[in-house]
Amino acid sequence: MLKDRLNLVEQIDNLGLVKIYEDANRIEINEIILEAKQLIILLNDGRTWISNNEPRMAQRFSDPNKETTFYLLHPESEAIKVIARKEDTTVEEVKAKINQTISILRRIRSANTKLKVYGHFLSNPYSLYMTEKCAVHVPFMSSTKEILPAFKFENRGVNCH
Repeated sequence: MLKDRLNLVEQIDNLGLVKIYEDANRIEINEIILEAKQLIILLNDGRTWISNNEPRMAQRFSDPNKETTFYLLHPESEAIKVIARKEDTTVEEVKAKINQTISILRRIRSANTKLKVYGHFLSNPYSLYMTEKCAVHVPFMSSTKEILPAFKFENRGVNCH
């Protein structure tokens, strides 16, 4: 029994898993947004996320030493049909949200902002926030459950995934 627990602790350490959030809304996102030198964000349409984090992102964008990369669904991606069905909305509304996200990013960036925005054509069943120090993975559930879990990983050395 003790050996099994020690083995589990070693496996968790090798994965770099440092925290599990029962509710993804409790992620220390302010810290991630404001402190990371390099920030990569993977979202579907991103509109709700950017609206909720607009002041912090504007603050981040004012620092020319910080780099930010967004990956969003491309407006012509076939995956938008899946997102529209999942969210009980239309393809046009999902495309409009993507365009709104891009408009907000354009509006809040400064002249020295290091920002890249890419559109992808694949389905991503999760959100991801990745920095030089950590990655936070938020899996989307196939159910209609409103509260999503999140998993925070850190680089724990040579044996770490």
